[in-house]
Amino acid sequence: MDAESAMSGWADLTDSLYKGETQHTQATAILAGPGYATGRPSAEAAEKIEIMLSGKTDRVDEVLPWADQRSAVNQVDRLNADDTAVTSHSRRAKRPSASPPGDSA
Repeated sequence: MDAESAMSGWADLTDSLYKGETQHTQATAILAGPGYATGRPSAEAAEKIEIMLSGKTDRVDEVLPWADQRSAVNQVDRLNADDTAVTSHSRRAKRPSASPPGDSA
């Protein structure tokens, strides 16, 4: 095995940002913070982050397709084609301290 990609609750960016038709501004801030701290997000990413942090739902439909493209859960076939081992951790496994919204492991 050359590399392993672990998938957790954060693997679905769309659900992390907007699960159950609820905008998760806190999750957006947690995910965007390191990007701003370590570099400069692209103009497109900055726009999507701004939409999600605004708390307004009128432009969420602009973010969801963008988030879907970047969700690891939507990249499994591509990762597997490159012989990357993709594993899924059990909900009983120890979870990161910053669990995605709605996750009560």
